[in-house]
Amino acid sequence: MPVLMRIGVSDTGATQDLAGLTPKAVDRVRARAINTTLKQVEREGAKVAAKASGLPSKAARERFFVERAKPGRPTGSVTVSHKALNLIRFVTGQKPTKRRPKVGVRAKAWGKRKVYPRTFFMPLRGKGQGRYAVMKRDAGAGRLPIESVWGPSVYQILRQTAEDRRLQDFGAMRFGKNLEREFDREQYRAKGRRRR
Repeated sequence: MPVLMRIGVSDTGATQDLAGLTPKAVDRVRARAINTTLKQVEREGAKVAAKASGLPSKAARERFFVERAKPGRPTGSVTVSHKALNLIRFVTGQKPTKRRPKVGVRAKAWGKRKVYPRTFFMPLRGKGQGRYAVMKRDAGAGRLPIESVWGPSVYQILRQTAEDRRLQDFGAMRFGKNLEREFDREQYRAKGRRRR
């Protein structure tokens, strides 16, 4: 899958003093801090995309993919899918039915709520019952052809609202705090092991 946006977090430039820990413990601390940060960036990105577009938060979060860090590889990233979503994901105030709407489907894609003329709900086959897509037929044409109506991708929503840069800053800020917290935890564990 092509990747159009990566939010990477690495231990490069970290100012936290990890003295007093073994090299293996330092690797564990960094990997845990990175992975915690990536999950926070993913959650924040989904929340921002949902708020900006009317997309359900769960649907937005499904478009984020986390590549986790490991003790031997202290880098990770959050990838955002560029694949456009069917307009059904942005429908507001209407329940999908087999009956064709008189004026068209109402949806809030691209940040504005509006009616899309000559659009209707079409049940999807082979995907389980109760699933629909928004389709469109040209005016004056016969029954065919019909085509899917697409809204923005989560990547486009973040770019449109300039939130992709803010998420990178958010990730950098959270990484420093997470590294400090994980360092304190590791020291506490090490003290407990020494007492035994």
